[in-house]
Amino acid sequence: MTEITGELVNAEETAEHHPDAVGEHVWAGWRAATLDELVRTWPARAEPGEYERLRGWWQPTIEELRLRGARRGPGNGGAPFANR
Repeated sequence: MTEITGELVNAEETAEHHPDAVGEHVWAGWRAATLDELVRTWPARAEPGEYERLRGWWQPTIEELRLRGARRGPGNGGAPFANR
């Protein structure tokens, strides 16, 4: 997380993206991880399920890490995972 605004999220917006969420939620900003940070993480052992794909983020498999790293080329870093 890079910023937490404290501004409450409209309940309808929360429900649209996270139907099982309960309670109040606040807006927060985040930055995508660099390739170096991702390479140092423990990759997922299985492909993401339907829930993970619907929410728009998941722990990458080693194949995803390798594919994204190859597309960037050496030294390009950046954020290999965005909502798909």
